[in-house]
Amino acid sequence: MSRLIYLMIFILLHSTLFAKETQQIKVQFSGNKIVGDKLILEALGVKEPSFFEFYKDDTPYIPKSKISAVDSTLKEFYRTQGFFNTDITLNESNATLTLLIKENRFIKVGEVNLSSDGINLEKIELFKKGERFNPTKFSELKMDIQKAILAEGYCNYEFENKAYVDLDKYRADISYFIKKNQPCKFGKITVKGLESIDDSIITSRLLIKEGRAFNTEDIQRIYTSLQKLEAFDSIVVNYNDKNGSIVPIDIYLKEREKNLQYKVGVGYDTNLGMRTTAALEKFNLFSDAKKLSVLLAYSSQLASIESELSIPSINILGYYFDYSTKLGYKVEKYYDSVDVNVLQGDMKIKQERNFINYYLGLGYEYADYSDRSGEASELSDSNLFLLYPYIEIVYDRRDSKLNPKNGYYFAGLFEYGLPYNDHARSYTKMMLEGRYIHTLDQLTLASVFKIGTINELQNITPEHKRFFAGGSFSNRAYGFNEIGVVKSSSEDSDLGGLTMANFSIEANYPIYDKLSGALFSDLSMISDGENKFDGEHITTVGGGVRYLTPIGPFKIDAGVNVNNSEQYGISFQLGQSF
Repeated sequence: MSRLIYLMIFILLHSTLFAKETQQIKVQFSGNKIVGDKLILEALGVKEPSFFEFYKDDTPYIPKSKISAVDSTLKEFYRTQGFFNTDITLNESNATLTLLIKENRFIKVGEVNLSSDGINLEKIELFKKGERFNPTKFSELKMDIQKAILAEGYCNYEFENKAYVDLDKYRADISYFIKKNQPCKFGKITVKGLESIDDSIITSRLLIKEGRAFNTEDIQRIYTSLQKLEAFDSIVVNYNDKNGSIVPIDIYLKEREKNLQYKVGVGYDTNLGMRTTAALEKFNLFSDAKKLSVLLAYSSQLASIESELSIPSINILGYYFDYSTKLGYKVEKYYDSVDVNVLQGDMKIKQERNFINYYLGLGYEYADYSDRSGEASELSDSNLFLLYPYIEIVYDRRDSKLNPKNGYYFAGLFEYGLPYNDHARSYTKMMLEGRYIHTLDQLTLASVFKIGTINELQNITPEHKRFFAGGSFSNRAYGFNEIGVVKSSSEDSDLGGLTMANFSIEANYPIYDKLSGALFSDLSMISDGENKFDGEHITTVGGGVRYLTPIGPFKIDAGVNVNNSEQYGISFQLGQSF
């Protein structure tokens, strides 16, 4: 009985202390003119709700137990921002802590002396004479400069950065000294931690070779290349154990523990409506990083199943290629009364070298059309088996695939429908795509152009191989592939075209934190003649918002046809379109 009493007393005391610890007090402050509210709240340990947490109260609170440390915490924070004589007055009343901040005079940058030894520092925003000296920025610049030296291949450099701060004169003189010494080279490459994957799978994907010039960009691309295998729980590349100007590379890998993954999703497509999906993925199938995936999808317009087998790094005459094969079956509504059953497949090999990806493949499909009324469809009389080899080349120099800020991208596709008999539909199809992105301060400007042509060699090219426009990657006043041959600036047909041109420009600017706004214009031309680029076009203007997530921006766009205000569209997209 006595033990029970002691336990109850302990719980009561512990609960009381915990309650005191977690009592919150509202915080409000004023007087700060240079340092923003967000930075001050972060210094106090207050986390603001994210953009998507709009339902949460954004009133800042801190635990009452931390009030005694507020003065010293903020003064120390202001020192990291270049203010060494900040006054802070605290008033506590009515469950509110009021802070009156007097920032006072800050340290200004005086002389800036730079000896760079030829290292390119143009992309680094160094301190300028007369601006506020920020110790935090000073530390970050040190790391940025070291990265720039390593990026140019000098791992054995000498570097000094010093700030001479005079508190009486409120002045900081800054000096940078760089001596790059001898250029470095990659040393021996060692792979460790593999159990069921052959070393050649890894080494064939590395763009670095022993004896080649060292640079950190190639190191980063090791991570990118190996992550694409989806075979590892962790990847660590060590290049710190250098021997003079020789840099050995040690790659530590941990293979996946869970190789089977299931996914189920519900979503909305602009062209299919509500859609449910289910996927199964088997990683490292039968060893050597092979992967098998199966995807099922269902909507009122489409039901499909597709499987894909990927085999990395197949040795063909001393060259390594990735191989993949797809096989799928779908049932899709075609017009209002016809269903199409399609069996389709694809086999291709891929090679990645530097910034260029090469694809060489063979596609095939067989379509069977049936009228839901029970009558024979006139489309069933056509030869609907296609066999088409293709080649695709992609050159990507964007600084990021998820959310690029600078760079350019080119892609080209050539496809040939084989004339395997007199009734076969034979054609050539070519597509070119280019993107250019450039950021000025915080304004990101982007442009995307796409052109395509089809030359009919024998019989009529299938409708689904022709060109359409519309959707978040094309013309945002329309749904996905809603634009057929354009008849005028406000009218189009349901039929696809033989020539296509699409041009989009977009400007993005940050609004708050991870939220940004955009203005855009899309121009689409689809004509029914071969190589006819002088046809009518549809122009759209609009705006949207973007919220940056770890897997790219979530985008909402609203566009309207400039010549027909009744034609408008709203599109949702996860990921960048340029």
